[in-house]
Amino acid sequence: GNNNVVAYPNGATTLSHGGSSKLATTSSGVTVTGSLETQDLVLNNLSKDSPNSVDGTRGHWRVQEGSDNLYLINETTGKKYKFKIEEVE
Repeated sequence: GNNNVVAYPNGATTLSHGGSSKLATTSSGVTVTGSLETQDLVLNNLSKDSPNSVDGTRGHWRVQEGSDNLYLINETTGKKYKFKIEEVE
């Protein structure tokens, strides 16, 4: 008897695994408990009602891994940036 998917009347929804909540919708977005795996991380506020608070613009970015590097790609302009990461022990 565990409820793996619960939809509450107020609009919240939780997904559980083994009786432990792993993903929950909230009024401000989504809360993930544990690790999150994805092929690429896409950040996009093009359809948002208002621009971001940092510089008043909108953007569409992708974080993508290579074999030895991590890249940030501006999907609007096509520009690519490589993260400078230092290996530590």
